[in-house]
Amino acid sequence: MAKAKDKAALEQRVDAAQAAAKQTSDDLKTSAKDSKDETTQWWGQVQDNWKSHIAKVRKDADEAKTNLKADRAEVRAERAEANAAAAVEFAYAALEEAEYQVLNAAMARIDAEEADAAT
Repeated sequence: MAKAKDKAALEQRVDAAQAAAKQTSDDLKTSAKDSKDETTQWWGQVQDNWKSHIAKVRKDADEAKTNLKADRAEVRAERAEANAAAAVEFAYAALEEAEYQVLNAAMARIDAEEADAAT
């Protein structure tokens, strides 16, 4: 009984995380479409590629879940764990790039203010 409750609670968390990830991705895509900046558009393309990859991973996971047999449960779990690790690595790389972009923007602002003060 406890395992069934834990599984149901985990399924709810998975659904909520999936919906939140989709919303964030959609928001970023909309923001990238509104920008004419090449870097922002490039990030939009990265987002599209990532969404396609995630859609395939989820589709494969859903198909595997439908066809799941007891002897294949371990393989499915290992694949899901590997996909989770890849998503974390991608997120870390995105955070590193975001930090660089924030610092670069701060430098660009300082340069603009210095140029304005010089005129």
